[in-house]
Amino acid sequence: MAIFGGDEISWQSIDFTALAGGGGLASIAPADRDPCRSWLLRHGYQVVSVDGTGDFAAVCGELSRWLSFEELYGHRFNGGLDALRDGFLDLEVPETGGVVLELLGLDRLWLADCEWTKGLLQIASETSAYNMAIGRRFFTIGVVAPDSPILGETFGSQVVPRCGSEDFGA
Repeated sequence: MAIFGGDEISWQSIDFTALAGGGGLASIAPADRDPCRSWLLRHGYQVVSVDGTGDFAAVCGELSRWLSFEELYGHRFNGGLDALRDGFLDLEVPETGGVVLELLGLDRLWLADCEWTKGLLQIASETSAYNMAIGRRFFTIGVVAPDSPILGETFGSQVVPRCGSEDFGA
């Protein structure tokens, strides 16, 4: 089952670019955040934002709430990557539209703990691949400055893509 119809296939669309060529990851500049969010919402995506500019405990708290850790597992997410992978595996992505994880301040999170952030991105990428295999759309957008040190870095077999200049008006 295809996740994109013929009229949706465009390298100018952030969803197609992230899923078809970015391993489930895209990046945008902060100035493009609002138009990108509007585009995603108009196209039926649920957008979940996690703010990486705070401390690690705050990031874990946001991920814990989004992934329903207390309801599913009886405890809050404490930062372990194995637990994070479990949370992503239990993520429910709807058959129509999709889910986008928007990581604000991804570069700050990267600078604070590069290895953990690589793990997060790898898990998000794996989740994207799994959902594509079952005909659903999940991808991650890092909101970073165009000159961010994270751009071009690798995690697993993926590279953090450079910020694009998509047209979010359509």
